[in-house]
Amino acid sequence: IEPHPRGEVLTLDKVAADGRASTFSTILYFDGKARDFHGSACSGTQSSRRLDSRTVEILRECESGRQIRLVRQAAGPGVLILDITEQQRDGRRSERHLILEKRQGEK
Repeated sequence: IEPHPRGEVLTLDKVAADGRASTFSTILYFDGKARDFHGSACSGTQSSRRLDSRTVEILRECESGRQIRLVRQAAGPGVLILDITEQQRDGRRSERHLILEKRQGEK
């Protein structure tokens, strides 16, 4: 997560089960407006907004009917909580709760 003149840039690094690595970045504008979004697993629209001074919500509406809601919360120095809720078109739903901690000595 890095500052951007219009909000923030969120960059995700992913390693697939077969060892292939990929990097994906998106700009978060925090104005709640839906903008075109094209990712490897979802194309459609994305909007983002601040819920409070420590919490950000990102909503993705995929053309397939899938919906993804990410809520990122700064829980303290070096601790980030990420809640991911996915709703499939057929009604199946999954939720993940991740706690990310910066290792001692990392910037």
